[in-house]
Amino acid sequence: MLSAISTKGETNMQFRLVKVAGVDDAIISLFMSKRSYTCEKADNVRRTVAKYSDHAGFIHLPDNDTQETAQIRDWLENITKYGAQLGYKRNHETILRFIDFTVETVGLHKAGMGDLDAHAQRMNNRIVRSSSRLAEFASGEKSEFYDEKVMSVGEVISLMRESKAEVNIPETVEINGVDYRFNGFGYIRKGYCDDQDVIRGTYMLSIPSDSIWKADFIGMKHIYAMRNKHTHAHPELRDGMEQVAGQIEQALPIVGKAITNEWVNGEWVHVSETEFKKR
Repeated sequence: MLSAISTKGETNMQFRLVKVAGVDDAIISLFMSKRSYTCEKADNVRRTVAKYSDHAGFIHLPDNDTQETAQIRDWLENITKYGAQLGYKRNHETILRFIDFTVETVGLHKAGMGDLDAHAQRMNNRIVRSSSRLAEFASGEKSEFYDEKVMSVGEVISLMRESKAEVNIPETVEINGVDYRFNGFGYIRKGYCDDQDVIRGTYMLSIPSDSIWKADFIGMKHIYAMRNKHTHAHPELRDGMEQVAGQIEQALPIVGKAITNEWVNGEWVHVSETEFKKR
């Protein structure tokens, strides 16, 4: 009996929040609205937020507040209130758009990456993905979700040969007088076997794809609303969006929960149960 070649450990899928930026700008924007801005206030915000943030911009507040951390909580509650808790027709979303997230996605299957990339406008086109022309893929390489679910032709042949089974598939074939060579995924016409633009035409949609992308708070909220665990998105992409949403809530106290929830009648309600995704 043949056993699929496991690639686990090499292609484990993950969405990794690596940076949060602009929280101080969002706070300062409130001073602008009320015309209470001063250079000293702004400098104090930046200095205080930076003091309780790590190099990635993740905010760490102690259980027992100091005067400074209590002030940070108050600022975060205010940007949450005016940015997310007034009702979607009244929220000042621009406040939250000052907050940017950087995410590194590793091992998401190619089709799932296409589904994520469909939201490039919400990222202000700030996404760079693995190139199937510049990168090379082995015939058995696939994302974690597809491991042990699908196998390429080349993978099957390799396993059959290991088990001493007879393999009749030819390395080259002639069709209508034209020679084609097998590359592990399919057959490529002679003369194009080293052409990366042609080679990538044989790749399966299950190959792993990596990316780095940025989205502001409202853009991230929309992407989550469309691709969270309660949607019909691919399971791997749903899992990835839940990963990053959880990381945001940890990295950004108080306001972070507004990624996954809408404020309805005085309480947080998951976006899947609201009208947010129709916007």
